[in-house]
Amino acid sequence: MAKKKTHKSEEVPVDKVEAFLEKNFKKIMISIGGIILAIIVVYGVFTVIQSNKQQKISRLGQYEQMFQTDNLTSRQVQNFLEIGTEVDEVASYTRYRAANLYLNAGNLEKAKEVLNKTGGSYKELADSLLYDLGENINLSQYTQGSYLERLWDYRELLKSGYTQKKLDQFAKNYPDSRLLELLKNWE
Repeated sequence: MAKKKTHKSEEVPVDKVEAFLEKNFKKIMISIGGIILAIIVVYGVFTVIQSNKQQKISRLGQYEQMFQTDNLTSRQVQNFLEIGTEVDEVASYTRYRAANLYLNAGNLEKAKEVLNKTGGSYKELADSLLYDLGENINLSQYTQGSYLERLWDYRELLKSGYTQKKLDQFAKNYPDSRLLELLKNWE
């Protein structure tokens, strides 16, 4: 009769794994618990940050509603500005809006100060308003591919003491421009 062969080699790795688990069970459980705890802490911190951001945005909305009544104080505008600049996503808008509110209230210097700090997607609008307030703005930075390119070209035309040649070039670039129509009526 043939003798049955036993495979002890298959049992040895299982025994080693079991021995390792028995020996290091406490360390493994502490490690797993630590990882789970770290995930919970990170999630909690993230949730608190998001909640604070939502509260600030909600407060900005409340200020916007108050501003619709035309009964605003300089302190309210300052609070609006402080809250808004703490939220990166709306900081540029908040500065631009606050500058407009300061202008409406007659505080020209504060408006200019806030406009000079405005950046991001509202930088061009802020510079446009600063230009209208008499500040020296480099017009050439906005005459190629900007959102307000037509307006900047118009301003450059007016600033340079427009000639018929420049007026014709403006008419060629913007044939349907209401600004061109106003210029022609002005002559």
